[in-house]
Amino acid sequence: MENKDLAALLPQAKQGDPKAQMAIVTAFRPLVKKLAGQEKNLSLRPDLASTLVLGILEAIRKYPGEDARRFPGFVKTHLNFLLSHYIRKEARWNKIQEKVQVMEGGESSYQEDFLRGIRKEEILRASRQLTPKERLLVRQAAIQQIPWKKLQEIH
Repeated sequence: MENKDLAALLPQAKQGDPKAQMAIVTAFRPLVKKLAGQEKNLSLRPDLASTLVLGILEAIRKYPGEDARRFPGFVKTHLNFLLSHYIRKEARWNKIQEKVQVMEGGESSYQEDFLRGIRKEEILRASRQLTPKERLLVRQAAIQQIPWKKLQEIH
């Protein structure tokens, strides 16, 4: 699309003319395809492309001024912003999905981490109440994996 065409179409598109809006969207179709191609999941690309087309319409509405020469850069910046927002949102969604799949026995990984901290404190508290010889026996049983019966025979 030439700048002359864009200069004529932009004011009409800003006023809501669907033919002018469609012409501008069609002109930016290669950019939409390129940006949508960054989605790795092929089944999500059409959704991203639709979001980017809506982004073009939003850019038409938000574009300040009437200078059509700067409009392509404005659209590109706006679409890149939408793409980065989309990528962050998908990454957050994937992280949440992973954490949900990790759930075991009704306890999420968050609960497991919390309970692990509580158990560690309880173990440390109990360990402090043992005599030095008892601590040695517990360490040998836990770290060296010596059975309790054998420790009894040794000591």
